[in-house]
Amino acid sequence: MSDTTETPSANMVAILPTDESRPSVILNRSSTPYAGKKLSKAKGNYHQCYIEGDTPTPSATLEPRAHKNWLTNDRQAWSIIAGSVDPSERAYIKLESGGATTAKAAWIALKEIPLPETGCQICEDIKHAFTIGILNEDLLCCIALMNALEDFPHLHTTVSTSLTNSKTGSFTSENILLLLETEQALHDADSSKRNRNNPSIESTALAAQTKPSKSHNATICSNCKRPGHTTLYCVSPGGGMAGKTISKSIAAHKKDRENKKEGNNSSNTSGKVSVTMRDTSGKAFIFQVDPSDVSMPTPASEFVGIASDDVPHNGTHAAPIEQVEYEGWFVFEEEPKTNIDWNTRSKPSDSAAISEISPINQNK
Repeated sequence: MSDTTETPSANMVAILPTDESRPSVILNRSSTPYAGKKLSKAKGNYHQCYIEGDTPTPSATLEPRAHKNWLTNDRQAWSIIAGSVDPSERAYIKLESGGATTAKAAWIALKEIPLPETGCQICEDIKHAFTIGILNEDLLCCIALMNALEDFPHLHTTVSTSLTNSKTGSFTSENILLLLETEQALHDADSSKRNRNNPSIESTALAAQTKPSKSHNATICSNCKRPGHTTLYCVSPGGGMAGKTISKSIAAHKKDRENKKEGNNSSNTSGKVSVTMRDTSGKAFIFQVDPSDVSMPTPASEFVGIASDDVPHNGTHAAPIEQVEYEGWFVFEEEPKTNIDWNTRSKPSDSAAISEISPINQNK
């Protein structure tokens, strides 16, 4: 930054060809205002901000665009400085006529503020603090709270006036904290009112409230009472992985989960079906039946003419698992009784296979 700027000459000369497309100084934009505490030598907080560097002013005749950008950037820098310093020190960065000077000159002027004036300001601040009352712990809390409210002028004025007018410490830090709670409640109520007046915000807030939370179903460790894991993988003393690192616990949990998943997949693809059976004493047994091992009886020529009792079931409508269960039951059930159909075999059978079998006459 330079102290002086160049005014265009009456005799115009050739403008640099790069000034239009690629000026030597580009335009800077800063949309974020300074929001920190005001800088003051009396408060000793100038170490939070500094300016350095010196960019010369481009020629107004050779580089008119770059020159204009430089002036705009310099005014913006001056505005940032003016908005960052304490109002009591802002007068030092203006000319006597009231016009703004350059940013570099403003910064130098702030650095050269006379020490006596800074000292006097510090003494005035201390005297003002003691005029409030006898210095004690609660008064220091009140002063600290009041200084923290500089960004809220109405609260700062209220606290300052109350401290000055109070007698024998009737206005304490508890009153300030109560004032802050009241202010926050009013702010929340105002925000809620604005949300109710805006249907889109209200619907968004309602959706956020009605959305189910996953925290209700979170796993809680019975050892350390923390969510996200079980006692088996707890690294705290008394847990299943006590003394181990969290990364090892996570790795072990992941490995066990993958092994369990692979076990389920292998059991599902084994092809065997569990069949529950009970013996004559009532004891239950579980058989792992492979459908491929279930064989159906092959008809033989010597059994031609022998009728058997058919089990009344319709296999065409049975599911595959039901069919396998039926076949498993059929294997372990008692042998079916066989007899001759007397409606069609009224004469003695000539088959040698049943010559010695006494038919059961169910008509008796």
